[in-house]
Amino acid sequence: MNLLVVDDEYYIVQGIISSIRCDVLGIDSIFAAYSCEQARQIIAKKQVDILITDIEMSRENGLSLINWIQEQHYTIVTLILSGHQRFDYAQEAIKMHCFSYILKPVNPAALEKELLAQNAEHKDWACTEELMATTKDGKALYMHCLPADISGVSCEEGEVDASVFDRYRDPLYKEASFKPYIIAAMIFLAKFENPQEILKKLEERGMSRIFE
Repeated sequence: MNLLVVDDEYYIVQGIISSIRCDVLGIDSIFAAYSCEQARQIIAKKQVDILITDIEMSRENGLSLINWIQEQHYTIVTLILSGHQRFDYAQEAIKMHCFSYILKPVNPAALEKELLAQNAEHKDWACTEELMATTKDGKALYMHCLPADISGVSCEEGEVDASVFDRYRDPLYKEASFKPYIIAAMIFLAKFENPQEILKKLEERGMSRIFE
């Protein structure tokens, strides 16, 4: 899950980002934008799941950003920030189906509570026995490499049931063992312009890769 924070005040954006506990909220990446236009560019290029945006910004109203998101049919949960408790803003936020309306200065504990509440509404991503039963003969292959959250094991409600994980433990660990090589290959390809020549030279050198 990815989060985008939008405000034309740099320190407010950075303050919000620094207060968010990504591990608690299940957030993979946080993007920062200091204008609605910059936010639109990020949304067009990146996967954004949650938006925290100020309403009153110098160049463009935050509500117009939300309106653009809806016109483009992006599925993004929105939390609105405002320095004033204005009824017209709250009313507009309700019309636009915004998840929450938060007053500045932002209280980190209150923000985390709002984000956790939003998370609680979306649990259809968990790989449960019920979900597996809907697949062909109930034998779909679960191949998420080493999930961090196993229901009833590492947390109360995770991304996969313990029984599902146990059923595919061997293929999961086998799949996960490929990851270091894939990462090394990606780094190698990014670092050298002609990787095939480098590999050829390494082969010609014939150096042993096993050290005793």
